[in-house]
Amino acid sequence: DIAAHMQDLALSEGALPVHLLRALFTASNDTRLVPLKYLSQQLLGLWSTGHPTTYGLLKRIFPLGLIAYLDSSEEPDKDFGKILNCIVYVIIR
Repeated sequence: DIAAHMQDLALSEGALPVHLLRALFTASNDTRLVPLKYLSQQLLGLWSTGHPTTYGLLKRIFPLGLIAYLDSSEEPDKDFGKILNCIVYVIIR
């Protein structure tokens, strides 16, 4: 299967962590970098969908509570976006 081979290559060549970094931490106010950020987000989605090895890597990178929350079907609180922005600000600061 071509998709599975591409997913394996993204992991073995180190492309997945590079694009994860770009997707999460590229500034959205720089219009030259917005397409690169969007491309990285799309590639991450393609490389991680249905790939247990990639999912395992993401489980080691991100806190287990966040992974469990993303897997849940619960609706977030209306103030969750503000709280998440504060957490991200503290982490990258």
